[in-house]
Amino acid sequence: MTPATGRRHDAGPPCARLRTPQPEWRTGLSSIRAPTLILAGEPRSHLGQSRYALLEQALPDAKTVTVSVGHRIHSRAPERWLSGVSDWL
Repeated sequence: MTPATGRRHDAGPPCARLRTPQPEWRTGLSSIRAPTLILAGEPRSHLGQSRYALLEQALPDAKTVTVSVGHRIHSRAPERWLSGVSDWL
């Protein structure tokens, strides 16, 4: 538990880094050749839809599936999460 927050883990810093990604994160994405599924939560995802679009454009073989349940798709809508993953596989 962190003394500052009284929680087991403070997710603030990692989430802040995701909201403002460093430019060098994107430089290597075009070299990823593996098919990539991006499951995007909407409308209350930690990342905006525009970030998912940029990620999909940067990856040569990516597909984005949007599930309208917000963050934690796997626990809020497990059947839709499974459907998105199963269809992609």
